[in-house]
Amino acid sequence: MTARERILRALKREPVDRMPWAPLIDGYYLSGLSGARNQVDAVIDFGGDVMARHIPTYLSVYDRDESISLRLAAPPPANEQSAPEEPGVDGFTFHTEEVRGQITRVIKTPSGELRGQSVRNEASPHIPFPIEHTIKTPRDLEVYEELARNNRFRACYDIFVRESEYIGDRGIATTTGPSSPFHILMESEMGMACFYYMLDDEPGLMRRVMDAIHRKNLEAYAIIADSPAEVVICYENTSTTTQSPALYEAYVREYLNEYADVLHRKGKLFLSHMCGKLRGLAGQIHATRLDGIVDIAPEPTGDVSLGEAHALWGGEKAVLGGIDATAFRGLSAPEMEAYAENIINALRGKNGVLLGSGDATPLHTPFDNLLAVTRAVNRYCSMV
Repeated sequence: MTARERILRALKREPVDRMPWAPLIDGYYLSGLSGARNQVDAVIDFGGDVMARHIPTYLSVYDRDESISLRLAAPPPANEQSAPEEPGVDGFTFHTEEVRGQITRVIKTPSGELRGQSVRNEASPHIPFPIEHTIKTPRDLEVYEELARNNRFRACYDIFVRESEYIGDRGIATTTGPSSPFHILMESEMGMACFYYMLDDEPGLMRRVMDAIHRKNLEAYAIIADSPAEVVICYENTSTTTQSPALYEAYVREYLNEYADVLHRKGKLFLSHMCGKLRGLAGQIHATRLDGIVDIAPEPTGDVSLGEAHALWGGEKAVLGGIDATAFRGLSAPEMEAYAENIINALRGKNGVLLGSGDATPLHTPFDNLLAVTRAVNRYCSMV
């Protein structure tokens, strides 16, 4: 069985020859490597099954992703733009400036201006940390609503096709779908404190903005549904540390279900990255029409082991993850091999299980620890 067949069959909860070993490799781990590297070759180096992340199938006229070259093993030709420039669009203009790692972005709209700042640091050189969120007041939220309503998307399937061809039978490329409006606002645009104050003070405005974002998200998912991608992941970062079950039910579940319906009509698998504490949301997650939950973190980062996740959702959803970030960094290679063996033995004979990282594989993870997991997988992981 090829790595590609193994991953797709596991995600469909079908029998496989062995448990796939597909950690999330992104800018955190890659930035600690010497020389120019990418996620596909990094996984091949330690003998894993490639499940490449964030390979685009659509682009927004508003958004630029300058880290795309890190992810791609088969980048676009030098004369081809992988993301649009930032021209004025229907009266909207965008200006981004970076000085010594501090990034300032100013968005001008017909009804007002939005400004946000973020900073790169050694621990997160490719995911800048916000130091000034875009939305700070109800007036900002109204301007952002105008921005959301006027967003536009275009397909970029050629990028995805090149990456899939490079990967071949060594695994799969996955594409990223937009997060729910709840998580876009809370995590990216407002920050938790502002988000919850505004949700209490301006519930009607908040719902209106979320609905505006959702309508545009549906347009993006329609483009994704027509793409060559077979697996779509939305990066919700779900956790009871940031939301209650009641709020998940009120503001998240049905949005995700509508995205799932769009994708399922075209035969796509829809997964969600949930790297936080999930036990308190088990019922709400079960009620989604997601096909799987990925990058599940056990304690101390999360609160659900991979075996527990399979018991909670394995009958209806694939589960991927199980190795905590602290284990990748803190264990010796022999300890890491035993750690992985314990996870494998707890799930022997179960379908719909993929071994991987709880959240992302961290910066400066020893290569020997990744090899140790590969040894455990090859030695103990037969599902036959």
